Amino acid sequence: YHGLDAVTETMIGGADVPIEAVEQLIALADSSNRQS
Repeated sequence: YHGLDAVTETMIGGADVPIEAVEQLIALADSSNRQS
């Protein structure tokens, strides 16, 4: 992944996703990236 923005745009563009769920997934991905 080059960045979370592209992932977020894809998720929002592909489905009606609540922003809270998007933020949770971003936080999870961010913490995973920091650990590895």
